[in-house]
Amino acid sequence: MTTLAVGMPSGLEYGITSRIGNGTMDDRQRKKVRENRLRRWAKRLGLELQKSRARHWSIDDHGRYRLVEADGDILVAGEKFDLDLEDVEEWLAEYEARLREGGDDE
Repeated sequence: MTTLAVGMPSGLEYGITSRIGNGTMDDRQRKKVRENRLRRWAKRLGLELQKSRARHWSIDDHGRYRLVEADGDILVAGEKFDLDLEDVEEWLAEYEARLREGGDDE
């Protein structure tokens, strides 16, 4: 075992390598990366991406995502948490295009 400092085992040959794996992301990780990217995009547009906390689908909560205004919790899309990430991305692109054109009405 190699050491980084006197008396301090590095664990490099075991710890870091086993955590990194082969460098590929699984579907869950890819989804989280995409979700975080969409959260940042929404924030730049003055919105907040919210994820449902429901563990079971209901008539009022479909267990996905919605967009609200960041400063007032005014719902702008996904009333019943019925947006998936593709819907969110499409909605944000259209909203940003409307803002660039000078109008923000739906």
